[in-house]
Amino acid sequence: MSKYLILILINLPLVIAGVLSTISAYKTKQVSRRRMRWSLLFWVLIFIGLMLIEPIYDILVRSNLTDSSPLSIFDIILLTMILFTLFLLKRSNEASMRLGHRMARLQENLAISEEERTTKR
Repeated sequence: MSKYLILILINLPLVIAGVLSTISAYKTKQVSRRRMRWSLLFWVLIFIGLMLIEPIYDILVRSNLTDSSPLSIFDIILLTMILFTLFLLKRSNEASMRLGHRMARLQENLAISEEERTTKR
């Protein structure tokens, strides 16, 4: 089995989880259609990048732009951790945005309540 295939197989669940998370967030109205499109584009580009790692490496070797050894197990683990970190960053960014929107709504409701209290006096 090729190391490049192992890289794809290990990271494919992360890409699928990212796509499903994006679709789920859109279906539950946590993100806008525009944000969903950008997020899906991000995950598709990650997948395409994974699929093109071997051809890109071959082109770099033929063009004498790299003299490094082919993908090692350490490289596979490192790339997987980087992709997993991107997945976690994306999810935490979405959570932060939802929290910001919720705080804005709470602040607006508090201001309205405060205004109603002062006008009743």
